[in-house]
Amino acid sequence: MNFDALILGGGPAGTAAAIVLARSALKVAVLERTAYDTPRIGETFPPEICVPLQRLGVWESFRRAGHLPAPGIISCWGSDVPAENDFIFNPYGCGWHVDRSRFDRMLAEAAGQQGASVLD
Repeated sequence: MNFDALILGGGPAGTAAAIVLARSALKVAVLERTAYDTPRIGETFPPEICVPLQRLGVWESFRRAGHLPAPGIISCWGSDVPAENDFIFNPYGCGWHVDRSRFDRMLAEAAGQQGASVLD
Protein backbone atom coordinates (compact mmCIF):
# COMPACT_ATOMS: atom_id res chain seq x y z
CA MET A 1 0.00 0.00 0.00
CA ASN A 2 1.16 3.50 -0.74
CA PHE A 3 0.26 6.41 1.51
CA ASP A 4 0.83 10.15 1.34
CA ALA A 5 1.04 10.35 5.14
CA LEU A 6 1.81 7.82 7.84
CA ILE A 7 0.83 8.80 11.38
CA LEU A 8 2.33 6.96 14.33
CA GLY A 9 -0.16 6.81 17.18
CA GLY A 10 -3.93 6.88 17.07
CA GLY A 11 -4.52 9.21 19.98
CA PRO A 12 -6.40 12.50 19.61
CA ALA A 13 -3.56 14.35 17.85
CA GLY A 14 -2.90 11.54 15.39
CA THR A 15 -6.51 10.90 14.49
CA ALA A 16 -7.32 14.62 14.25
CA ALA A 17 -4.40 15.01 11.82
CA ALA A 18 -5.69 12.00 9.87
CA ILE A 19 -9.17 13.54 9.58
CA VAL A 20 -7.78 16.82 8.24
CA LEU A 21 -5.35 15.15 5.81
CA ALA A 22 -7.93 12.66 4.53
CA ARG A 23 -10.36 15.52 3.87
CA SER A 24 -7.66 17.01 1.65
CA ALA A 25 -7.79 13.87 -0.51
CA LEU A 26 -4.52 12.50 0.82
CA LYS A 27 -4.12 8.77 1.38
CA VAL A 28 -3.47 8.47 5.13
CA ALA A 29 -2.64 5.59 7.44
CA VAL A 30 -2.71 5.75 11.23
CA LEU A 31 -0.68 3.12 13.06
CA GLU A 32 -2.14 2.47 16.51
CA ARG A 33 -0.71 -0.23 18.76
CA THR A 34 -4.04 -0.99 20.45
CA ALA A 35 -7.59 -1.66 19.32
CA TYR A 36 -8.74 1.10 21.71
CA ASP A 37 -9.61 -1.62 24.19
CA THR A 38 -6.96 -0.87 26.83
CA PRO A 39 -7.74 1.42 29.75
CA ARG A 40 -6.80 5.05 29.17
CA ILE A 41 -6.75 7.72 31.82
CA GLY A 42 -9.80 9.96 31.66
CA GLU A 43 -9.69 13.71 31.40
CA THR A 44 -11.80 16.77 31.90
CA PHE A 45 -12.04 18.98 28.83
CA PRO A 46 -12.84 22.70 29.06
CA PRO A 47 -16.00 24.00 27.40
CA GLU A 48 -13.96 25.37 24.47
CA ILE A 49 -13.35 21.79 23.26
CA CYS A 50 -16.48 22.20 21.16
CA VAL A 51 -14.62 24.49 18.73
CA PRO A 52 -11.99 22.02 17.45
CA LEU A 53 -14.47 19.13 17.62
CA GLN A 54 -16.90 21.09 15.44
CA ARG A 55 -14.11 21.82 12.96
CA LEU A 56 -13.33 18.11 12.82
CA GLY A 57 -17.02 17.32 12.29
CA VAL A 58 -17.32 15.15 15.39
CA TRP A 59 -19.07 17.45 17.88
CA GLU A 60 -22.46 15.75 17.60
CA SER A 61 -20.86 12.30 17.89
CA PHE A 62 -19.01 13.52 20.98
CA ARG A 63 -22.24 14.81 22.55
CA ARG A 64 -24.03 11.50 21.88
CA ALA A 65 -21.14 9.42 23.28
CA GLY A 66 -22.25 9.70 26.92
CA HIS A 67 -19.43 11.82 28.32
CA LEU A 68 -20.46 13.52 31.56
CA PRO A 69 -20.94 17.29 31.71
CA ALA A 70 -18.68 19.14 34.16
CA PRO A 71 -19.96 22.45 35.57
CA GLY A 72 -16.43 23.30 36.73
CA ILE A 73 -13.25 21.86 38.14
CA ILE A 74 -11.27 22.11 41.35
CA SER A 75 -7.58 21.22 41.19
CA CYS A 76 -4.30 21.60 43.04
CA TRP A 77 -1.30 22.40 40.86
CA GLY A 78 1.93 23.48 42.50
CA SER A 79 0.16 24.25 45.77
CA ASP A 80 -1.95 22.52 48.38
CA VAL A 81 -4.58 25.24 47.98
CA PRO A 82 -7.40 24.14 45.65
CA ALA A 83 -8.11 26.39 42.66
CA GLU A 84 -11.66 26.56 41.33
CA ASN A 85 -12.62 27.06 37.70
CA ASP A 86 -16.38 27.49 37.36
CA PHE A 87 -17.85 27.21 33.85
CA ILE A 88 -21.21 28.83 34.67
CA PHE A 89 -20.39 32.02 32.76
CA ASN A 90 -18.47 30.34 29.95
CA PRO A 91 -20.11 31.13 26.60
CA TYR A 92 -19.39 27.57 25.42
CA GLY A 93 -21.31 25.96 28.29
CA CYS A 94 -20.06 23.16 30.48
CA GLY A 95 -16.83 21.21 30.41
CA TRP A 96 -16.74 17.44 29.98
CA HIS A 97 -15.49 14.44 31.97
CA VAL A 98 -14.25 12.27 29.13
CA ASP A 99 -13.94 8.52 28.80
CA ARG A 100 -10.65 8.50 26.88
CA SER A 101 -11.04 5.06 25.35
CA ARG A 102 -14.45 6.01 23.98
CA PHE A 103 -13.19 9.43 22.84
CA ASP A 104 -10.12 8.05 21.09
CA ARG A 105 -12.17 5.32 19.39
CA MET A 106 -14.70 7.94 18.19
CA LEU A 107 -11.92 10.00 16.57
CA ALA A 108 -10.42 6.89 14.95
CA GLU A 109 -13.82 5.98 13.50
CA ALA A 110 -14.23 9.53 12.18
CA ALA A 111 -10.80 9.30 10.54
CA GLY A 112 -11.87 6.03 8.91
CA GLN A 113 -15.10 7.64 7.68
CA GLN A 114 -13.01 10.34 6.01
CA GLY A 115 -11.02 7.67 4.20
CA ALA A 116 -8.00 7.19 6.44
CA SER A 117 -6.79 3.67 7.20
CA VAL A 118 -6.53 3.07 10.95
CA LEU A 119 -4.30 0.05 11.46
CA ASP A 120 -3.79 -1.66 14.82
